[in-house]
Amino acid sequence: MPREYRLLSAEPVDLGVVRDAGAEVDPSLQPRLLFGGWAVQLVDRGGVAVLTVEASRLLDDVGQAEELIASRYGAGRAAGRGPLWWTEASAPWGEYGEPGARIARVIAESVQARLLAEEGQ
Repeated sequence: MPREYRLLSAEPVDLGVVRDAGAEVDPSLQPRLLFGGWAVQLVDRGGVAVLTVEASRLLDDVGQAEELIASRYGAGRAAGRGPLWWTEASAPWGEYGEPGARIARVIAESVQARLLAEEGQ
């Protein structure tokens, strides 16, 4: 089971954001598009994916975001009014997932997202 990340932000997480966050953590990482651009992976020199980020989805309303958050993380308000973007990402367990975990946090900071992480014990 991978480490899972969910981000709620006022702007989408695009390829540029992912690429820049990856370069900040490890400049040797390269992006690889999956499923016709529906997801992007950052891979190391050995071709091992350290983070997979799905395309952001525009939520119809804040209530939809609140339902998603409450169903997985308990009660709480989704920050902000207006359009919200929902982005999911995953990183592997173990040492290969460590850069991905850091990148997920850099991405969240760069788009001022609320980051919801399931990283296990």
